[in-house]
Order: sequence, then structure tokens, then C-alpha cells
Amino acid sequence: MSPAVNASGVPAVVEQPPASDVELDVPSPPGDLSADVASFTDIGTCVRRHRLADPLLGDALDSLGYDRFVVDTCSSLEALKHRRAESCQAISVSKVQRGCFWSLAAWQGEPAHCPREEPIAGVWQHEPSCLAAARHDVRPCAALVGREHRLCEAMVSRDADRCEGDEPCVRRVRRWRSALPYAQPTVPYQASLTVTVLPVAINGLAPGREQRVAMAQPAAAGAVLMRRAGGGIRVLVGELRPPVLTAAHEPSGGFWIDLPFDQIKPETSEQRSLGPIEGRALLKLPATSLGETGFSIPMVATVTKLTGQVNSAVHLTLEATLVSSLGPQKTSWALDTWVRDVVELAR
Repeated sequence: MSPAVNASGVPAVVEQPPASDVELDVPSPPGDLSADVASFTDIGTCVRRHRLADPLLGDALDSLGYDRFVVDTCSSLEALKHRRAESCQAISVSKVQRGCFWSLAAWQGEPAHCPREEPIAGVWQHEPSCLAAARHDVRPCAALVGREHRLCEAMVSRDADRCEGDEPCVRRVRRWRSALPYAQPTVPYQASLTVTVLPVAINGLAPGREQRVAMAQPAAAGAVLMRRAGGGIRVLVGELRPPVLTAAHEPSGGFWIDLPFDQIKPETSEQRSLGPIEGRALLKLPATSLGETGFSIPMVATVTKLTGQVNSAVHLTLEATLVSSLGPQKTSWALDTWVRDVVELAR
């Protein structure tokens, strides 16, 4: 039988059911990362020692056009052996390069090497699991959810039981166990974020009822401070991606605001009220409640605690009117959280 073709006359790719009940590759043996780093001598010797001997895997890498796979892998070992970021920079594939910087940060205990992410335009942060590994502190893992959260806590605590049977997670914990020191004993910050929504009357119609929404996960995840070279900071809390609503959806969202200063001196009882200031807020509510609310600019903020240091406290309130499918909605955000990350921006 001739294969099916699409409108362009090209054979169509037909999805076939799996030939067996094996859904994922069997993880490779974990080995010992510390031993691999200790035995590393140079790139050439490493490439010869770890050359790809399986023709089938070679075919796959040829299809990807990745002819530096072993070289890049050995460059990661070189980076750890000599504590040299330049070895990571030399890696040709961006995802492997990010993995190299992640490993270097964790190996050296240096969070500055952690890869940066830009979840939305103009907002930067370091990858949370890397911060946790580099600081030997599970608290940054609170910024992750699901499998990523489990993997982060399992890695930093060196406890494969936290993987809950996830074999790739178990492998990673075992591989890094001798390379990471035990996590520092810490007490999670008792963070909170409460949003009060006050719908506004539209066309003479009575406004809806007031609603108070507690947002535990964005608060526990902590704040990211982006410090500009010319002064001032951008504060990020939570997520600001477009809302996707379902009936069982938990309240979520977040905001960023620009502040003209980068700290309030801790020895004073200073309080700074600012407005209007530039920023954006996004609140996702269950479909059974108010529905989605969207972006707002400008805002008014009152900052009562902000020292600008990692693991220090942030206390502030924020007033913003959000535009939504239900019309404008006044919101008040009361935040008590901690600083998870500080990012130095060039401008």
C-alpha cells in the first residue's frame, strides 16, 4: 500500500501507537559526578573515553545535526574541573549550555552563574532550581510546581524518596549526591498575598460583591528584584502569563512594579507611598467566580519593608484597577514575602 500524502504531495507522518508499554527511555546509570570531574584531564581524552558507540543513537544525533554532542558534554566537565565559565560559553547548543551553567553554579555554590530566564518581556530571573542548588537551600524551590518542584527539593535535600518514583529524578539525585553538600536547615518564610477585588459600577448597574482572594503559591515563591545600573528596581511577584481559566482553576497571577529606589533602611520606620507608578498586574480567578481580570497601568504602591537583599523581607500594598471582560475592577494587593532572587541589569 502506498503511504498517504498531504496536499503538497509529501508523505504524511502518521502517528502510530507505541509498540510496547515503554513510554520513556530507561534512564542511564547515575554514576558519580564528583568522580567524573576528578578523573577529567582534557577535552580530547574525555571525547575518546566517552565516544558514542551506539550506531542507532548516532543516527539520531545526525538527524539533529548535533555533531558536537560528546565535545559539549566534555566541555561541561571541563567547566566544573577548572571552575571556568568560558567552557560553558563554548558549548554550541543553548539548552546544553544552560545545563552547563546550572551545573557550574551548583558545583561552585555561586548563584551568579545560574541561567537567566525571561518569562515575559522585560522581566528577568535566575532559574529557581539552580538558585536552590547553588545556595544549598530548598526555599527557592517554592517558585516551581509539580514535577519540577519535586525534583528541585529532592536534589537539594539529596533525598531520592522525594522523587515519588520518578526515575529520571532519582538518577539525577544519585548522580549529584556526592557533589552537593547537605542543605542548610531553614524555616520557610510565612508569606502571604491577599487580593481584594472591588468591582466598579458600570452604566448605572450596581457593582458586584467584594471578594478576597488568598494566593499562597505566588507569596511562598518570593519576590524577584531587578536592580538597574542607573538606580531603581523592578519588583516581580507571581506569574504574568495570559490567563487560562477552568472550573477547577486555583486563583493565581502576580504583578511587577517599578520603584525609583532600591531599598528602605531597616533601622528606620520609613514608609514610602508612590503613585502613579509603572507596572502590570494579572489576576486569574476560577471560572465560577469573577472570571478573568487583566492588565493595569499605572498603579499606586505603599512600601514598608524592602532592604534589597536575598532572603530579606518585602512588605508592600498595591492599588490597581484591572480591565477585564466584566469591566473595570479595583484591586488591592497586600504582600508579605521574602526576596528569592536579585538580578543585576545593565540598564
